[in-house]
Amino acid sequence: MSKKILIITALFCIFAISGCSGALGGKFQEIAVTSNPSGIKVLAGTGDSCYTPGILDLRRNKDHVLYATYLGQTQQKTIHHGLDPLFLGKSLLGGVDRAAFNVATGSCDGLNPDEVHFDFTEDKEVPKTAKSTKSTIDEINEIAERIRNIE
Repeated sequence: MSKKILIITALFCIFAISGCSGALGGKFQEIAVTSNPSGIKVLAGTGDSCYTPGILDLRRNKDHVLYATYLGQTQQKTIHHGLDPLFLGKSLLGGVDRAAFNVATGSCDGLNPDEVHFDFTEDKEVPKTAKSTKSTIDEINEIAERIRNIE
């Protein structure tokens, strides 16, 4: 009986040390997308889309560009990929074979930022060539006053 327990324990340790628990984080990463106002459709360069607030599942091994349009105005945000800072530690725990697997599949990468916000409520500056509504009303009042003085 003790020989069976010893064999089972040894097999368990071999599997645990070799990293058979799975990939580092998978080929995809969830990116939280929000906007102000909410309910805006966000489109990734991959063709994936969601409405805010929402989640996009994007591949870890490449950069992505997200687009959002509201009332004719389009904003874009770039998400960059890079080596996951925890990759080395997880690879030591998972074994060399698991580290090689993570590198080959792109699971060793992470996307940054992992949250994206589109804000369409920011006040935009009025171009210097444009007149404000107040100055236009003042000009109309001046013209009306001139007409009254002529009569």
